[in-house]
This record gives sequence, structure tokens and C-alpha cells, in this order.
Amino acid sequence: MADNLVVGLAFDGATGAKTGANLEDLVALAEFASATPLLDQSTLEDYDNAGTRAARVKDAGITAAKLAAILAFSAHNNGVGQHIAKGNLYQPLDLSTELFDVGGCFAASAAPGTAGIFTPTTAGIYLLTGGVVLADVGSEEAGQAAIAKNGAVVNWGSSVVMGKVGDFYSQVTVLIEANGTTDYFELCGWAGGSGTQGVAGSSKYTYFMGHFVGAS
Repeated sequence: MADNLVVGLAFDGATGAKTGANLEDLVALAEFASATPLLDQSTLEDYDNAGTRAARVKDAGITAAKLAAILAFSAHNNGVGQHIAKGNLYQPLDLSTELFDVGGCFAASAAPGTAGIFTPTTAGIYLLTGGVVLADVGSEEAGQAAIAKNGAVVNWGSSVVMGKVGDFYSQVTVLIEANGTTDYFELCGWAGGSGTQGVAGSSKYTYFMGHFVGAS
């Protein structure tokens, strides 16, 4: 495995060139987590300069199942704000834009009011992280990010009661098992009080990402 493993993918906005990890990096990460070799490194080529998933399999012995184990995604709402109802419910958030989706398991929001959903097709353990910025939270009110599995919240993020009106940031992380078939995950937001609460749309503020860690 490479000495300096870069987790995640990044692309140059001007040229489209890949500046982050390639497929071999992700394979190395999965092998490190599972202690089981997934692929022969000599059988793969790097991503091309456009950042597409150009893993050109040269050895027919590499199965689709092994390639499918390499799952990773990162999504945001492309600068578009949204609103959630204040109260007791954690509400799934719009995530309309994929920064990347290795394995094709993240379904971006099709329209405002529809959540972005991650449904991994490989059974095992996943590390998921989300961030939410609530805009202009009222004094003496609180907010929180959360991650839901199959519609039920499994992990809550940081929360605090605001001392004055202002933006509030909450981050949540969970290490969790998925069955590889029906289990799905969503990023949720919650805000106390009554009425509606604005959620910032910037990709730096509100986002959802994750990757496969290893077999359970």
C-alpha cells in the first residue's frame, strides 16, 4: 500500500485534472481495512485526466464483485439553500450534486424536497460523515445534524443552545454496518423552536460523504 494514502477524490476546477486519490488508492484503503487483497495492482490503470472511473480491467480473473467493494461518495446541494420545519422531527436533506460516486450507490436529490440517499451494494462496515449549517438560528434555540439508517436516526451530531442569533454548524460521523441490499442512509437536520429553519446550501457547509471500510 502507498506510504501516503490520499482518501477521497479531488479535481482541478479549471482543467478537470484529478488531484486526489485514484482507484489504486481506494483499493489499498479497502485492503488495509479488510486485511484481504481485493485486486492485483498490476491489473489496473490509473484514472484518466478527466477524473472518470477509467479502471481498465486487463485480467478477466478480476470479478465485478471485487470491484463493487470499492465504494465511496461525496455530495452537497450545490449552493442551493433549503428549509426544514422546526420541531421534534429530523428531516432528510436535499443533496443534489455528487462530487464523486465511486460504485454508483449514491442517488442525488431529483428535485427540491427529495433527500439524497446512499444505498451501498456491498455488505460491510461504512464510515459516514455529514455536516449541516443552519442559518440565522434564533437566540435560545438549537440545531443538530444526524445520520439516519432506513429512515431512523442512528447518530446525532454536535448541538448547542444559541446565546444569540447566528449560524450554527453541526457535524456527525458514524461507523455502521450495511447489509448490501436494502439498507440506506440519509443526512438529516433538526432545529428547535417553531416555524421553519433555513439550511445553508454551500458545499463547504452542508455535505454528506462516506466510504467502505471492510467486511463485517
